Amino acid sequence: MSDAAQTLHLDASGENFILRKRSDDGSEQQMILTADEVLTLAQSAPLFRERILSVRAPKAGSATAVFATEVARIALSHETLGESILLTLFAPSGGHVTFSLPRPLAKNLAQRLPEYVSELESRQMTKQ
Repeated sequence: MSDAAQTLHLDASGENFILRKRSDDGSEQQMILTADEVLTLAQSAPLFRERILSVRAPKAGSATAVFATEVARIALSHETLGESILLTLFAPSGGHVTFSLPRPLAKNLAQRLPEYVSELESRQMTKQ
């Protein structure tokens, strides 16, 4: 995966973006993308990532391969209409994603989170 990251680049070019791919032989292919196309690609990336991981590391019993990004910081706010809570997760790199949680899901998360935190703390205590 790191080799691919070194051969694939997305650069701003005016109002658009240029996706560049460098091949092993040094040749380069380019594709011009609009801002909307970059946003569509970014929104689709998690689904593609899960599909790729499921092929590379299929389910083994109850375990499933997932790609997880560590969260270094969170921010909470509400949308203008007050229908949803906006949950922003920040990676250590500074990259972030904002999710809109409708009120019923936000309530569900708030109710379930203490249980999961307690479970993690219990597991940590048994390891010591």
